[in-house]
Amino acid sequence: MVVWRCCDFHHACSCLAQAFVRCSDYRGIQFVKQVQQLKDQQIQKAEIAAYFEHFDEAVEIYREMDRRDLAVQLKQRMGDWFQVVALIQSGSGDDEVLRQARNRIGDFYRTRQKWDKAAQFYSQAENVDEHMKVCFRTQAFEELGTILKHLPEADARLRTLGDYFQQYGIHEQAVQAFLKLGDVKAAIDCCVLLNRWGAAVELAEKHQFPQIQTLLAKYANHILQNDDIQARITAVRLYRKANKSAEAGRLLTTMAADSIVTDPLRAKKLYVLAGLELERYRVRMLNTEDLAAQATKSGTTIAEATLAALTAQDAAVGGHKAIDKCWQGAEALHYLLNAQRMLYEGRIEAAMQTALHLVYYDDILEPRNIYSLIAVTAYYAKYFATCSKAFVKLTNLKVAAPVLKTFDELALAIFLRNAPDDPEEKNLEDVKIDLNGRKMLCMASGEYIFNDSRYLQCKTCHNYVLEKEMAEEFNNCPLCHSPKSNFREEN
Repeated sequence: MVVWRCCDFHHACSCLAQAFVRCSDYRGIQFVKQVQQLKDQQIQKAEIAAYFEHFDEAVEIYREMDRRDLAVQLKQRMGDWFQVVALIQSGSGDDEVLRQARNRIGDFYRTRQKWDKAAQFYSQAENVDEHMKVCFRTQAFEELGTILKHLPEADARLRTLGDYFQQYGIHEQAVQAFLKLGDVKAAIDCCVLLNRWGAAVELAEKHQFPQIQTLLAKYANHILQNDDIQARITAVRLYRKANKSAEAGRLLTTMAADSIVTDPLRAKKLYVLAGLELERYRVRMLNTEDLAAQATKSGTTIAEATLAALTAQDAAVGGHKAIDKCWQGAEALHYLLNAQRMLYEGRIEAAMQTALHLVYYDDILEPRNIYSLIAVTAYYAKYFATCSKAFVKLTNLKVAAPVLKTFDELALAIFLRNAPDDPEEKNLEDVKIDLNGRKMLCMASGEYIFNDSRYLQCKTCHNYVLEKEMAEEFNNCPLCHSPKSNFREEN
């Protein structure tokens, strides 16, 4: 049909309507009515051409009329979005129509899995949501990073973007997205999920995250999966930051016990640190102001709050016997090192007294080391009865046969020449006894503390030092290094 080319266009339209009536084409009849209502004959021709799918001719008519906007509308109805873009770029239409067209083209390419093309048109259409989805699908992280830079703060799409980066383990951009959104917790959780504990702790400290103590404790537990010295030291520091003194003390005690044989001085220092952590924990748990605040909050008395604090302390510390013996461990190694130092300095009797004190710590030190030191110091001090008793203990130990034979030969060589007698001892009945039933020994000099001696007690490690030793040689506790002001006079 070439009705739109007829000279008598109105007659042609009438004929067309009659044809539709005869064909019972109701849709066609309605179309003719709509065309007849149009005032411009050229537009009528273009519409009829479009109806009969002569689209190029219809577009050409619109162009000749300089009505490209109508051509754009026609292409929109057809769904020819590529032509819509071409027509708009040639000077027709508006930005909103152009964005719509580019979105449709992006959909076209996405349904055909041509992701790069889809991303290109979604980007041109400023459709951030769909652009992000396509970039995530194609792992175009640089483009996602560009989107992240251009999104405004607190934009809800930042969460989606952060989740995308998090799923692929890119924690830096994920953290940037969550922080730009203003969600510090999500940023920290992302770092934890991706095992970026250092970044998580740094974020928590920088933004004063309220649950930082819990986070630090979790980080410490994660670090301890690498069972080496450096990891343990880092974990201790984190526990201290998190105010987890009981956990720090346990770890320090374990490290100290592992170092006793190889490096006793290091073991002593570690035991002292564990003891200091334990004291720090007790002071914090029994802080009067905190207990009063806790009692007010829970509606109980201060006595009940104190009892609850003591129960919590026992639960935290009592389940680990070694941590409650950290001061004993420090004392044992202090006496062991002191006895050897005194022996080499020629202070034989003081060395022997200090070595004899080590029998109270046979659950911490190796019995073989204890009685060997006693035997040596007693021999040089000419306390052969004491030396003989030490050898008896050594020969009763479960040791290898060659070692046992060496002990027997050495004992035989000593006691063939010397009778197993001790010189007349000083009167030790006046030596003070501590709460554990042990003779009190000066932590500095190794001398016994008698009833008439003037001595001091450290408030931190609770050990004793003769006042003259503190006056002459020491400004700090020989064991825990607390300042002299931390001592109290006992006699």
